[in-house]
Amino acid sequence: MLERVRGARTVCSPMEELDLDERFDVVLLGSLLVHAGDPHVRQGLLRTCRRHVADEGCVLIQRESEGRHENLPQERKIAGGLVRVVSTDPEGPGVRSVYVEYVLRGSIPRRAAVFS
Repeated sequence: MLERVRGARTVCSPMEELDLDERFDVVLLGSLLVHAGDPHVRQGLLRTCRRHVADEGCVLIQRESEGRHENLPQERKIAGGLVRVVSTDPEGPGVRSVYVEYVLRGSIPRRAAVFS
C-alpha cells in the first residue's frame, strides 16, 4: 500500500516500534489498540503515542462503545461487501475474542480478532 502514496513521506515499521524522531500536537491511534490482544503490544502502542505527542499535545484513542458486540449477529455494509460480527467470547479481564466474517464479491474470508 505504501508504494501508492504520493506527496507524503512513508515509513514501514511495526507501530509499537515506530520512532519518527518527531513530535506532533495530535497523535491518532485508530483501531490498533482495541484490536491488539497481547498486553505487550498494547503497551508498545501507547509508548509509541507518548514518544510522538508534544508536551501540550493530545492522543486520540479509538474505543469500542459499551455493548458494541451484543445482539449478534450484526452486519454493516462496506465498499464491495459487508462485515458480519458473528460471535464474541470473553478471553480475560477487558479482552474479548470476536469472530468476524468479511463478505466480499461472494466469498467469505474469515478472521478472528481480539478486542479489548
